[in-house]
Amino acid sequence: MSPQIRRILNNQALGLLPIMVAVAADLVSFQRALYVGLCTSLGALILCSLFTRKKQVYQLLLFPVTLTYLLIFVAYSTFNYTIIVYEYAPIIVYILFVLAMMFAGAFRKRVLKRIYEMHDADRRLLYTTAKEAFSVGRIVQNAFTLYLFFVILYLLTPIEGDSNFTRILYHHVPIAICFVVIVCEQFRMELFGKQLKSEVWLPVLDKGGRVTGRIPYSIAISHKKYYHPVVRIAVVYKGLLYVCPRSKNAPVSPLMLDYPFCRYVLFHHSIESVVFELTHELSECFDLHPRLLLRYTFENNELRQLVSLYALTLHTDEEMNYFKGGKWWTSMQIATDLHADIFSEYFVKEFLYLQNTVLLAETFS
Repeated sequence: MSPQIRRILNNQALGLLPIMVAVAADLVSFQRALYVGLCTSLGALILCSLFTRKKQVYQLLLFPVTLTYLLIFVAYSTFNYTIIVYEYAPIIVYILFVLAMMFAGAFRKRVLKRIYEMHDADRRLLYTTAKEAFSVGRIVQNAFTLYLFFVILYLLTPIEGDSNFTRILYHHVPIAICFVVIVCEQFRMELFGKQLKSEVWLPVLDKGGRVTGRIPYSIAISHKKYYHPVVRIAVVYKGLLYVCPRSKNAPVSPLMLDYPFCRYVLFHHSIESVVFELTHELSECFDLHPRLLLRYTFENNELRQLVSLYALTLHTDEEMNYFKGGKWWTSMQIATDLHADIFSEYFVKEFLYLQNTVLLAETFS
């Protein structure tokens, strides 16, 4: 995770802080706490808009918080009933806060869709920030909704309430809720950052094969809409084709028979560098170099890939003995069992081409 994105995600929870000013009404008058909270949220919103927008730092949670203060101010100015305000001000504050969060959440899909459709590289960062802000907002909304439920139960209890307990319930518990949300969000972001550091990234290609972005491997292997490059190398010796079982964790045809060399091209890596990494030991020992045969699009129900198919031709028995753990197959043996559901999807698509080109040429060499 880049420091810029980390800073944005870590600071999202700070948008909850201004709401704490209003709950301090037990220390100052409600009217003064309201004015301080309103000025604080408006000031923070203006400062973020003026000084952090160019740095692509977005505090989107300030919008529903500021909306809450505006609603409280309008309600207080319109219905200035002293007794009601004095006794039920905290409940009014939290109800309006939940309503503001619900109002903001109602536009979640519309806002995210509009940001996603913008053809601007800077908007990708805004999309991540907005999605995170809505997630935090949903957590806060649910927490305060549950809190209001317990407050209503407490008010409906026929037993006379304790003034100290009432003060704690109205003023200290909401602060604790906000504090817990902020701490949990920071902790989650730290875990998320550590996970991204160890994540393997794949390039995302357009229809022309050009890199347009990147995506984690764990997401890429389950989303067909993304397009990724893959390198595959067939090993041939005197008309024989070497095959071995694929890994059990392979996203395509696990444990089925396939070539010994197959790998995704990682982000910031080239196809040529992947081919070198796969065969550099052979190249050093026997001076063997794969040659490109073709590139084609592989597609199934789960994913899409741009496959670069190479062939590595062996010339001596010593080179042949380098490969262990698999089996050498003739073209006739493969053709007989091709549809017996023992070969990988790649292999089944590629075999006819190999049979009529490389394997045929090796047979007559």
